[in-house]
Amino acid sequence: MKHLTLILSLLIFSSFASVRSVTGNTSIVTADDNDIVIATGSNATFTLSSVSSDFTVTVINHGTGTITFSQNVYVGGGKTINTLGNYPAEMLPGWVGNTIRLVYDGSIWRGF
Repeated sequence: MKHLTLILSLLIFSSFASVRSVTGNTSIVTADDNDIVIATGSNATFTLSSVSSDFTVTVINHGTGTITFSQNVYVGGGKTINTLGNYPAEMLPGWVGNTIRLVYDGSIWRGF
């Protein structure tokens, strides 16, 4: 199921976005706008850098560990997260447990 989720995500976004694969710690930077970043290693920290308003990036955890974000990500209902697991535990429209679309609105990071 994890592989199917990754394949479907890539098919949906690949015609519009670049894909960057990382195996360790990385920074989400301006060049990642509207792109996909896939973690394929073990535990990693993703630094959410200073970017412009309306910046978006899709993060997929296809590795063996957990991605830790350097800042809290607001996901709605007054809740924030700072980690992304490596398994599709829950599937909702536009969101799978190991995939998140991050949007920076000029003041906070939001996850969908």
